[in-house]
Amino acid sequence: MDIKILDSWLREYLETPAKPEEISKYLSLSSQSVEKVNPLEGDFLYDIEVTSNRPDAFSVYGIARELSAVLPRYGLKAKLLPISGTNKEIFTPKESLPLTVKITENWLVPRFTALIFDQVKIKPSPQVVQKRLETSGIRSLNNVIDISNYLMLELGQPMHTFDYDKILKAKMIVRQAKAGEKITTLDGQTRLLSPGAIIIEDGEGRIIDLCGIMGGKNSEVDEKTQKVLLFIQTYDPLSIRRACQALAFRTEAASRFEKGIDPEGVTVAMKRAVELFKDWTEGEVASKIFDIYPNPAKERKINLEKKLIDRITGIEIKLPETKEILESLGFKVLLDEKKQKFSVSVPHWRYGDISISEDLVEEIARIYGYQNLPNNLPPISFPQSSPSILLLEKELKNKMKALGFTETPTYSMTSEENLKKATNPIEGLLQIANPLSTEWVYLRTSLIPSLLEVVKKNIGLNLIKIFEIDHIYLSQGKLLFG
Repeated sequence: MDIKILDSWLREYLETPAKPEEISKYLSLSSQSVEKVNPLEGDFLYDIEVTSNRPDAFSVYGIARELSAVLPRYGLKAKLLPISGTNKEIFTPKESLPLTVKITENWLVPRFTALIFDQVKIKPSPQVVQKRLETSGIRSLNNVIDISNYLMLELGQPMHTFDYDKILKAKMIVRQAKAGEKITTLDGQTRLLSPGAIIIEDGEGRIIDLCGIMGGKNSEVDEKTQKVLLFIQTYDPLSIRRACQALAFRTEAASRFEKGIDPEGVTVAMKRAVELFKDWTEGEVASKIFDIYPNPAKERKINLEKKLIDRITGIEIKLPETKEILESLGFKVLLDEKKQKFSVSVPHWRYGDISISEDLVEEIARIYGYQNLPNNLPPISFPQSSPSILLLEKELKNKMKALGFTETPTYSMTSEENLKKATNPIEGLLQIANPLSTEWVYLRTSLIPSLLEVVKKNIGLNLIKIFEIDHIYLSQGKLLFG
């Protein structure tokens, strides 16, 4: 996944003397690949390709966190700065605007949070916000909608805003879509929902949100909105991905949800959003926090032995240095020098991709520097017994060519017509589930149909001497292959 980040935005969370070209070079060496760095009106724009297993790095803050570990390895100071507004508790008013939430199956939405704001003033966002959104590929609409998009880019947490007064009976039911249901999304398109897509309906049964992908037109924030429901959550990634594929439609939010979002990061995003609502919209918190989190994430600990690190990396990395590398990435580390092993607690934002000791070795190796590891090839031993089947095949081909035969490699797939001409039965053959044409439907159980097709195409020649040595395919019970 590609993300675009302005240097000025990145430095709001990273204190470092590193120049943009140094940030680009060293991040690419040890973390995510910076494809381009372009000067832009006194600033610099990083175009970064983030691997799909690292949703924690799909944001400004995520990249800053990576750089705070990477840059010191190259002699450059780097300090990760705190996220503004997250050290305060959210004020809860004495009288809370009502909201009823029902989730039919908890696995669909591992964590659901919502907060209502009142006396919101709809207006354009600050100019710096508009610039940051637009250089990241997102159009600025108004201050409320921009908050949700801005924090998605800044913290990697997608969120959605509803006009609270348009949610009939102040009720939200989160469920899976049924066959034949439709929604008109914010872009004005009416979409036929695939069964299993996650949706929200209100108290009158209207579908108001295609969850994780795009909100409904009937609950959108507009210039008349005064009360806003901010909705921050995580979804089952597979459900989001399947819905996107069925609809042939993917959004920035869906691209993040389908790769897995850290449920522990929801609270951080909510606190930051409260600050922005106050600063950008003059809105006031008008409800309690609705937080449905039935199965909180449990701390994950992994034991790591030094001998495993040495074996995989091919070098000996000192115990204190190993501990320092892991701690710089946010891991909590207990070192047992006597037993030459570590007990490592994984930070919540890495639960999605760190689960075994080998994952930790990979983290150590990339921060230590792949370029500093030996590049010796593993030893290769050749069999001392009789020649392999490949050598026999090569010898046979050479003899056939010496006798004047021409080798004719053909496709492994053939047609029903060719099989019938060669008197090969069709029953029991492996069949391609999605053939490109009627000529490539079955996997051959003999080379004869393919060779007869070659003869047919060269029938005008005086003498046809051909051969082929290749695989055939025999069914073991399953008749579809695709």
